[in-house]
Amino acid sequence: MHSGGAYGADSDWTAVAEEWGMPNDQRHISHYYYNQKTPIGNSPISDADYNEGVNHVITANDVLNRNPEKYLHLLARNWSQVKYSNSVFAIGSIKNGQVDGGTGWAV
Repeated sequence: MHSGGAYGADSDWTAVAEEWGMPNDQRHISHYYYNQKTPIGNSPISDADYNEGVNHVITANDVLNRNPEKYLHLLARNWSQVKYSNSVFAIGSIKNGQVDGGTGWAV
């Protein structure tokens, strides 16, 4: 399970995973951060993954047409969550035909 390690959905899903027997260690649950730890962050991403994430955010913005600059470090970090996953399950709101917020970037 890969997430950004924030309070809210990230920590709630971690609690559910633990409740169902998934050990909370880096082999099973990874909370990613870049440069600044999130509340339950434990897995720093490399500069190479960060730069790769920036490139993917820029490419995604061709379709999303949003303003990623303010949250670029978080959005680029989200790339690691997707990159290292076998499957992606996302929960979010849909606005104007797109998944809203940071989840939309990952989707």
